Order: sequence, then C-alpha cells, then structure tokens
Amino acid sequence: MNVWKNRLLYGAIAGITLLAYNVILEIAGVVFAGGIMSFINFAIVTTVFIVSMVVGIRRHSNDHFDGYISFTQSFVHGFFIYLIADFINSLKEWYYISFMDGKQEFLMKAEGIFESLYGSGNSEYSDSMMNIIDKMFSPVPFLFITLFSVAITALIVAVIVAAFTKKEKPF
Repeated sequence: MNVWKNRLLYGAIAGITLLAYNVILEIAGVVFAGGIMSFINFAIVTTVFIVSMVVGIRRHSNDHFDGYISFTQSFVHGFFIYLIADFINSLKEWYYISFMDGKQEFLMKAEGIFESLYGSGNSEYSDSMMNIIDKMFSPVPFLFITLFSVAITALIVAVIVAAFTKKEKPF
C-alpha cells in the first residue's frame, strides 16, 4: 500500500470514528463536566488515536520494510495519521464555531468571565479582549489555530508512539 494511502486510510478511520462518537454524544446531550466520565471519554478518544497510529505504522512496516521500521519513519507516519484523524475530528467544532451559534455562545461566556475577573468598570480592557477573541473565532483564523494546536499535539503523541513502535533491523 502506498505510504500516503496508508496514512489517509488510518487517519480517516480514526477521524471519522471520533467524529461520529462526538456527534452521537452531542445528539444525546452528554456533557462531561469533570470527574470519572471525563476521564473515560479521554481514555476512549486517546485509545482510538493510538490504536489507529499503531495499526497504521505496523501495516506500513510490514508492507514496505519486512516488519522493521526506524524511529524516524515511525514518527513521521504516526504524525500524519494523527494529524489527519484529529483534523477530521476537529471539523465539527470548526463548523459549529464558524457557521452555527458556537461563536456567540463562546463570546458570551468569555464576556461573563471578563466581567467576573475585572468587574464591569474596566470595560476598555474587556472590549479590546473581546475584539481579539471575536477575530480569532472567525472561520479562517480559527481553522489555522485548530491546525496549529493539532500539529503540536500530533508531534507529542507521535514521538511517544514511535518510541514503542520502532523495530530496528538486527545487525
């Protein structure tokens, strides 16, 4: 299997699985406000990411390298699988913020936080911060912010997964 087909396949499988999981939770009205349920949700999401990365890396190493793969190859492959999966998973939030009421809800919450922290007397600071937040949550800047945060997370997770999936050739 081609390298990019493998990355796209396993990234898409994980991304679509997580997107469907999140949509089902949203439809069911499930809200995690901390505690054990948030931990279980985190464990489920993390497991889907890691399993897709490990299976994709193993399949790639078996197809191209007789079961052996270096740390660098494993890292790059896992990075792109995670990046694709999390990008697909993040599309729901991007759509919600960009085209639904998500931006307004977030701005109202942010305004409430600024008022509680600084009081209603310091409106100049609150107004300038609200303008910055408003610009950040426009569709294009929010997309770039999402891509940047996904890339940072993908780097961290890919290093960890690559450390466990590498299998160097014996001399």
